Amino acid sequence: GDSTGVGASIAINVSNMAVEAEVADGAGVSGANDLTLEATGSGENTTEGLGGATGKASSTGVGGAIVISVIEQDTKARIGTDLGTTSVAGDISVDATHHGKSTTEAKADATASTAIGASIAVAYVEDGATAHIARTMSAGGSVSLTAHADGSSETTATASAEGVKDDGSKADDQKGAATGLGPLGVGEVEPEH
Repeated sequence: GDSTGVGASIAINVSNMAVEAEVADGAGVSGANDLTLEATGSGENTTEGLGGATGKASSTGVGGAIVISVIEQDTKARIGTDLGTTSVAGDISVDATHHGKSTTEAKADATASTAIGASIAVAYVEDGATAHIARTMSAGGSVSLTAHADGSSETTATASAEGVKDDGSKADDQKGAATGLGPLGVGEVEPEH
C-alpha cells in the first residue's frame, strides 16, 4: 500500500574567533626604541546539511535540510588607554591582518510518486580587522596603523523532487506481492459467474 519516507537534516554552526595583540589599558611602556604590535588571524568554516528520501509507486517522499551558520571572526591590534603621553624613541607600528572564508550549504532530494524536496540555508558572517591606538603617544620616528581584511561567504540551498512512474499495479496486486497470498486474501472466495 501507500508509504511515506522522510529524510531530514538540521545543521547549526556557531563560531566566534578573536585574535588580539594588545598593550592593555593602563599598561605603561617605558624605555622603548620601537613599539610593534602585529595580529594575524585566519578562519575558514564549512557547514553542510543533506536530507533525502526515496519511495516507490504509490508512495510519498519528503527530503528536507535546514542549515544555519553564525560566524564572527575578528583580528585586532590595539594600544589601550593610559594617562599622560607614552613616548617611544623610534617607530610605532600597529598592524592587524585577517582572512575569513565561510561556506554554508543545504541540499535536499526526494524521489517518489509524490515527492517534496525543500532546503533552507541562512548565514550571518562577519569578518574584520582593526588597528587602534587609544592613548596619546609620541614617537621619534614614524607611526603606522594598518588593518587588512579579506572575507568571503558562500551560501547555497538546493532542492529537487522527482516522481516515479506508476507500475500499473492495483492495491490487490500490491497486497499479494507483499504477503504472498495472491490477489485474494485469506477467507476470500472467487465469485462464481
